[in-house]
Amino acid sequence: MKDHVLLVILSRSSRSFVSCSNPGSASRKHRRCKNEVRIAFRLAKMSIGKSAQFYDAQVFSYQPLIEPDAIRLIVLYPATHDSEELHCSLIHTTLSQCEDDIFDHYTALSYVWGDGTDLRSISVDGTPFKVTSNLYSALTDLRHATKILRLWADAICINQADEDEKSSQVAMMGNIYATAHHTVIYLGSLDTEAENFLRQVLTPAYSKSVSSIVRFKIADIILSKVWFRRVWVLQELVFSLDPRVQLGKYRWRWSYMYSILKELSLGSEDAFGLRESDEVMTSLHVGFETGDSALQGYRLMSEMQLARDKHQGKVKEGDQATLFRLMVGRRGLGVTDPRDMIFAHIGFASDGYDRFVKPEYSKSCEEVYEDYARSVVDNYQSYGILFHVGDPKSPTRPSGLASWAPDWSNTKSTTALVEIFQESGSVLLGDKGLGVFEAGKEFHYNYIWIKSQSILACMGRDVDYITRFSTPLYKQAIPTEKRAYFTAKFKTVMENWMPWLSSPAAINGMYKNLRDRMVGEIVSLYRDIYNAWREVIKDERILSDWETIIQEPNFRMLFPPWQSDFCLELEHDQKPNSSGLQQFLPNAQSKYNAHPSVIDCLIWSVFKGYEGLIKDRRLAQTATGCLSLVPSYTEVADVIFCIDLLVAESNILCIIRPQQDSHAATMDETIRLKFGLARLSMGKKERGTFGNSTSKDGEPGILHGTFIGDCFFDMYKGLPLGLMLEMEENPLLKRPMIYAIH
Repeated sequence: MKDHVLLVILSRSSRSFVSCSNPGSASRKHRRCKNEVRIAFRLAKMSIGKSAQFYDAQVFSYQPLIEPDAIRLIVLYPATHDSEELHCSLIHTTLSQCEDDIFDHYTALSYVWGDGTDLRSISVDGTPFKVTSNLYSALTDLRHATKILRLWADAICINQADEDEKSSQVAMMGNIYATAHHTVIYLGSLDTEAENFLRQVLTPAYSKSVSSIVRFKIADIILSKVWFRRVWVLQELVFSLDPRVQLGKYRWRWSYMYSILKELSLGSEDAFGLRESDEVMTSLHVGFETGDSALQGYRLMSEMQLARDKHQGKVKEGDQATLFRLMVGRRGLGVTDPRDMIFAHIGFASDGYDRFVKPEYSKSCEEVYEDYARSVVDNYQSYGILFHVGDPKSPTRPSGLASWAPDWSNTKSTTALVEIFQESGSVLLGDKGLGVFEAGKEFHYNYIWIKSQSILACMGRDVDYITRFSTPLYKQAIPTEKRAYFTAKFKTVMENWMPWLSSPAAINGMYKNLRDRMVGEIVSLYRDIYNAWREVIKDERILSDWETIIQEPNFRMLFPPWQSDFCLELEHDQKPNSSGLQQFLPNAQSKYNAHPSVIDCLIWSVFKGYEGLIKDRRLAQTATGCLSLVPSYTEVADVIFCIDLLVAESNILCIIRPQQDSHAATMDETIRLKFGLARLSMGKKERGTFGNSTSKDGEPGILHGTFIGDCFFDMYKGLPLGLMLEMEENPLLKRPMIYAIH
């Protein structure tokens, strides 16, 4: 029986060996034929072993990779039926050899590992080898009936038990996908209905006649797949020479799939940046409803294609894909090992290997995340990463992770306020922005690290503290019909009056009747949205009635949000007229026009692009009576503070939760000592700007605490924070502090 199996298998390669071994054949071709015979012998051995249960007691053992660019490749053997066992071998080669080889190409596999507890067994070099069910399906669907396939798949080609090898191979993954002649993006298996549907429509001949309804169904089948939400797939797609998408047995080019789906325009907006509501969009497509997962998949697919186009030079570079931007934009995507949230992006980021450490799987998740956060502060000369930390009490957050380091494996419930303004194109932050990404010569003297205690200590000032807050804010809390009304009215106002918003004629009072009508409609809309929020919050001490609030000395309106040079202010020397509207006048020279209020943010949150202003946030009242927009997990007595060196004109400040520490006295001595050494190393000019960090009574106090997040703080008496520092009325701001963030 064994001899018969050996004879049959050898016969599969006999013709190619004979044809290649004549005297005129090239030596490379002859070696290739010998390799085919060697593979045939391996297959024969495995088949014999199977019938004799040869490998049951064996444990697979990897041979070490020697060369710096060495990799392993899978040789996947053919089978005529899916029910046949998966047999493969591992061979060693190098990327440099693969680049020069024009005969034996390999295909890289991009896939989702899936449930680590759902395992299937395959045979690797005659030894049983456990793989996840999803990888088993991928190998089964890729396996050819008569041809051998050379394949690279990380779960098999990398020794997952060897941390050093894994770190080295992960650093090479970009090159591995770039060297492969093809990449197969395996999205998963198909049920019969979806398989029959895709077989009919996903052909080039059919593409031009695909209806919108059919395209939406294709989107639901494809874009809801988990692959689009995995971390590693971005660089796997971007670096691939020829990516192909595969569902079940059906495979087509990535470019063809993208061309079919991009015409859906799931994320399209109108001229005013307003998108049709999901309810309206789905109702137009005859009962077909695109789920949230498909909409998210569409967004991720579009971002991946843009990154691929940039990598290939098809579009202008624009903003560089720095590691920090990638982390912020892709946090919380699926990953088996949370450390891979960083490791998977280092090779693709424009500054990955230049500024940051290489993958090190010997480190814990907490160490990796904290090391990265420290490197962002040190290399970017920025505290911007603090605005991305999320809820320090989140049950999914690693227990030992410092509060100043984001947990990138989980989505952050709140959106960093600075990101909202920057992404919306608003210029409300001033010419210099928030300063959180800007380097300064004196920046290094403003903070220190106590690495042994995972402490970030920085200089700053107390501004206020929380005394009261509202229930959490949600855009959905305003009824759908009201939001639809606000959107429609907003569009009408913009269509009628957009040309007038910044025109000299409107500002200087020409055409008074037109100006009054314009102002009246804008104020009316602003008032309606404000009153809608009052109905939701139901707390007079936080949001008083409209007639009261418009009489406050510094009340003004910044509306619409992107027109920061158009501000409506009340003429307080005039008595309000019967309408309560015309007393507002456009003032392009207002000293407040670059400083929106919390109420402005509340109003804007109804419109496209500004929803994130209230996402998982609440309104809070402070000890001085100011209003603030804070994370929903903020508590009473949390302290609002500003960090020195951040732009003083900004409304966006920080929140810390004071905590008691039994070792505080010992740590305080270390902190003061390190700050003292930092000041001694400063030049005279820098020491002058740093001088305000010590109080008249001696050294500044030290507050130990947990970092909570960013907040939008109403300016004290409507003044920029820079002027507040010079005022005596707010004693909190005259008190410099060192904030020891744990």
